[in-house]
Amino acid sequence: LQPGQTLIQEGGMPEALFVIASGTAEITIKEPDGPRIVHRLSPGESLGAIGLITGSPYGATATALTPLKAYRLDKNAIAAAIKVQPALANGLEALAQRGQAALRRDAAAHETETQKHPDMLLSKLRDFVRLLKST
Repeated sequence: LQPGQTLIQEGGMPEALFVIASGTAEITIKEPDGPRIVHRLSPGESLGAIGLITGSPYGATATALTPLKAYRLDKNAIAAAIKVQPALANGLEALAQRGQAALRRDAAAHETETQKHPDMLLSKLRDFVRLLKST
């Protein structure tokens, strides 16, 4: 992507997990006064795991700040990788937990926002991984 192009859009339905290979992406959420920056992603970081696992819409927008290269892993690609290397399921769980922790930190910094059922992520993640293993 070129600077200013969108990787994911808040409210969009998740289709994949993205891993940043090069460049920087800015993560924003909509607020009444305009978008608020909540994080910047660098190479090696990922986004989209929580939405992909829970089936809920993306909770933020990711926009390229610099020329950006990201790898797209859809459910089929993740399922194939887990079949070859079952330990990858643990890595997926760790990615989702890091994303959840970032959301909690942001929510704590902005007391007016609340997160619905944050502890349900682990259960949904395990269901998601079981589903992937069975395909």
